[in-house]
Amino acid sequence: MQECDVEHIDQEQLHAPGFSQQEAADYLEKKMRRSIRLSALNLLARREHGRHELLDKLQRRSSRLIDSTVVSIDFDQFASIDRSTWSAWAEQGFNRVLHNVLDTLVDEGLQCDQRFASAYVDRRARAGFGPHRIKLELRSKGVDIDSCADFSKNWLEVLENVARKKCGNLSKLDLKERAALTRFLRYKGFYTEDINQLLSA
Repeated sequence: MQECDVEHIDQEQLHAPGFSQQEAADYLEKKMRRSIRLSALNLLARREHGRHELLDKLQRRSSRLIDSTVVSIDFDQFASIDRSTWSAWAEQGFNRVLHNVLDTLVDEGLQCDQRFASAYVDRRARAGFGPHRIKLELRSKGVDIDSCADFSKNWLEVLENVARKKCGNLSKLDLKERAALTRFLRYKGFYTEDINQLLSA
């Protein structure tokens, strides 16, 4: 972990018989990469995640991941370095190692924003949400929708299914009911022009 701020750690504590300071740092980084990677893979095994979403979840687990890293250290091998020093060092290097692990997952094809966005659009459309709302949700998750998300669905068909599920026969709606349905469909994230097209058919 060459970028750790080791100057703020007692240099005597970093010395372990038979091991250099860099060897101790490399040992800790290897342990921490393993903890972070396992946690990331567990999340990805449940469903696709965008990079920003995955980063946020792992950062919120930083204390637990650092603790699991420190617990896994062979203290007999580095007897002169106490637990608090390992913890301080791990905290200093955590974010750098986290980003490196995420870069590796992308390179290996295990995390992909485009795949996440495609699955997210499909899932939210099946739940009855429209393209405007889904785009806002993806942006809030840090996804570049222009390069990652495919919105080529037949949104009029999705819209009609949602409207008929809500109100049944659309041709029998009076003005008040049409206005209420329009507000509902806009809340669900459909565009006004599509709603007007459906209700005027």
